[in-house]
Amino acid sequence: MTESSGTFTFPQTGIYFIIYQASFLSHTGAGHEAHFSELLVTTDNSSYNTANNGWTGTSGSDGYTSTVTHHVLDVTNTSNVKVRLKVNVNSSSTTTAGDSGITLTGATFIRLGDT
Repeated sequence: MTESSGTFTFPQTGIYFIIYQASFLSHTGAGHEAHFSELLVTTDNSSYNTANNGWTGTSGSDGYTSTVTHHVLDVTNTSNVKVRLKVNVNSSSTTTAGDSGITLTGATFIRLGDT
């Protein structure tokens, strides 16, 4: 996989299993917040559509929450079929969590076989 400006390009055609995890750290201390992750796919290298998404929320004290979503994608053309990952939080007191030692937010692409 290669990535440029948030767009992931596949190295070869085939059937791919994509696992996308997004983790959120809420600093609210009170109240309810909703967060979501979204896996976007284009088949024409232009228009992106939601292939799958995950929702989660926090309530009360500070803490982590996460989403995991997956999708099977038939990559028939590596120039046109691409993926973007998106997160959305509804408060400035929530951040997307990351860590250099473990995957808190990230994606795994597994090639299952030929298209």
